[in-house]
Parts: sequence; C-alpha cells; structure tokens
Amino acid sequence: MHVDAATLRRLSIDALPTFNILHSSSDEIVEAEESIEEREESEHEDHSVRKRKHHAVKKEALESFDFNDSESMMWRKHQYRRYTLKKGTFWTASRITTFWKWALVILTGLLVAFTGAFVSVFTEVLTSWKFDTCYDLMKKGNAGAAFFAFQFMSLFLTLCAGILCMKEPAAAGSGIPEIKAFLNGVNLNNVVRMPVLIAKVIGMCFSCAAGLPLGKEGPMIHAGSIIGAAVSQGNTITFFGYDTSWTVFQDLRNDHTKRDFVTFGAAAGVAAAFRAPIGGILFTLEEGASFWSTNITFRAFICAVITQLTIALVLPEQSTSSSGMFAFGQFDNLYDGRANYYVYELPIFLAIGCMGGALGALFNHINEQMSIYRKKKLNAFKWKRLVELITITLIMSFISFILPIMWVKCYKVPDPQSYTTQQE
Repeated sequence: MHVDAATLRRLSIDALPTFNILHSSSDEIVEAEESIEEREESEHEDHSVRKRKHHAVKKEALESFDFNDSESMMWRKHQYRRYTLKKGTFWTASRITTFWKWALVILTGLLVAFTGAFVSVFTEVLTSWKFDTCYDLMKKGNAGAAFFAFQFMSLFLTLCAGILCMKEPAAAGSGIPEIKAFLNGVNLNNVVRMPVLIAKVIGMCFSCAAGLPLGKEGPMIHAGSIIGAAVSQGNTITFFGYDTSWTVFQDLRNDHTKRDFVTFGAAAGVAAAFRAPIGGILFTLEEGASFWSTNITFRAFICAVITQLTIALVLPEQSTSSSGMFAFGQFDNLYDGRANYYVYELPIFLAIGCMGGALGALFNHINEQMSIYRKKKLNAFKWKRLVELITITLIMSFISFILPIMWVKCYKVPDPQSYTTQQE
C-alpha cells in the first residue's frame, strides 16, 4: 500500500500524546511538521546519493571479454545461408573472411606507420620552433629573453598536452599497462577509442617537444593498438555515422578478433617506435598477449614489417641505418685479426653490468614509492596534478637551458652519412 507524505505527516501528528497536543501551541505543531518534512527530504536525498553512487560503481565496474560467439537459432540460420550461397564458388565465405583479415592487417601496418611518421615530423617541427626562437634571441644577445622564452614555450607545450589528458583521461601515461590488461581479457572502458588516439598522438608530440623526460615508445604502442581495434571492427559511426557491422566485416565484429588486431597494432607500434619488427613480435608475445597462435605470429610479423618498410620509405633518414634501409656500415677491429676488447677489460664489463642491475633495482624501488605517493596524495586532486606538471616542466626546462651554457666547449655533431662512408 502506498502512503503519501501528507498522510504520513497527519499520522505522525495524530500519534502524539493527547496531553502534548492539548498543551502545545500552534507554533510547536508547525515545528514538528517541519521537522518531519526535513527528515523526509534528507531520506530522499540519501536515497538519491546512494542511487548515484550505485550507478557510478556500476558504470566503472570492469568486465571481461566474451571470446566465445553468442550462438542462437537466428545466428545459425544466417551463417548457414551465407555458406550455402557461396558454396561451389572460389570466393567462399571463409576465403572472403581470410582475405579481409589480411587486407586489414596490411592496412593496420600502413596506418601505424603514417601515424609514427606524423609524430616524428610534427615533434621535430615543434622542437625546431622552440630552439630556433631561443637561438635567434641568443644571437641578438638577449640571454634573459631567450631563457624566459624557453621556459614559456616548454610550459605552453606541456599545458597543451595536459589539457588533452584532462579531456581524455585514458590518453594519459604510456598506455602499456592498459593494453596489457586489454590483451589479457579485461574490458577497460575507452582505452581503444578514436578520441583517445587523437589525444594520445597530439599529446605525445607536445610532451616530447616540451623536453619532458619521456619518449614516444609507450604511446606509440597504445596508438597502434587503437588503430588495430578500429580497423578490425570496421565501425566509423563515431565520426561519419556509417556502421559496417553487418556487411563485409561481420565475421570480425567479435571480441577475439578485436583482441588479435590489438595485438597486431601493438607489434606495429613497437616497430614504429624502435624500428624493430621482431622486437614488436617478442614484446606482444612475452609481455602482452596471453592468447597466441601461429597465425597471430605470422600476421603480427607481416604487420610490423609493413610498418617498418613504410617508415623507411617515407622517412629514410630515420630508418635503421644512416645511409638507407639495408646499409649497416662496417665494424673494424682494433688490430687486424684481434677482437675489439682486451682481456683485462672483462672485469670492468662485469662491474658495469652489476652496477646497472643495482641502479635498475634502485630506480624501480623509487618509482614504486613515488607512484604510491602520487596515487594517495596527488591523483585525487586535479589542481595538484596540474601544479606537479608545471613544476616538473619548469625544472626540466631550466636544466636543459643551463647545462649547455655551463659546458663551455662545444663539439660539432658528426655527419652519420660521411662517417658510414669512411667506414665502408
């Protein structure tokens, strides 16, 4: 039975002792009614807050991927009709699916390569703009103006990247932990979306040009994974309003195919960042995916090779060698017929290796403690994260500007092309 608020108030007042009603003024009765109304409103507000919290938790709850196809009678009839119509012809349904998979693998490699080339060129343009402006001021004798211009431009580039990360929080960081979780079956929200790709690529260029102590390797892996997921699903409804989910890509619109193409994109991202196709395969095999097969190995290798080949053709000066794609130079010995090291240098090499391991362990420990501190003290407040970003940018730009001035003697950078020619 439903009882309205007016009835509750009347029942509450009627439930008062007769003595209190007879000996109470009208003001006291009004106050009692107001207290009842306030209690009802607070209960309603508490219910609304609990409801919002419940929906927020439900929205942020993580789920796993469904790698098995959801079969139904309609799905079976549709598949039977598709395979029956193509039976007896060369382009059967399975061959069409295989063709589209290979075509999209090649397309993924090309798109990741063009993305990597764009990142390299745009980052170089921003960096050249910053250094050329400061160099012109230095030549005019305005060292102070050059210093403040260097600080201001670095801070401007960093804030641009920070605004993109605030707009798309999934674009912050390297993206490797998210992709590793994604490849292991965790369905993270907004990790492989196209807006995240745009914020990731542009923010990567701004961050590297600002001179922050970071690189494009991790973000390129994340960007390649997003491209692989977008290409495999064939869904451009976000930007152009055209959905191809039940046309030529209907056999690819499932979680396990999306996972495989994210693997291909991650391998291509490693190839674009390090110019190492085999390194991309090893990274996805050892660090990323938990689901692997020979078909995935071969397709990921082809995707990474396509990326490396495209970058070598588009940007030949940034390929694996200095004089082309296949010229690696010549490594001469110290003396004819002897090795490039002395026996007494072996203990020095061992000491360097031990020091490197110890320093690496120390770095991991410090990084872990700083991550815990930032998670507790900084991540919950956006203004604190913004202050942290500004502080790190100003410190790094100050060091980058002061150290070259302190180093009095300058050396001319050798030409890699002439150095390789001399070796050959």
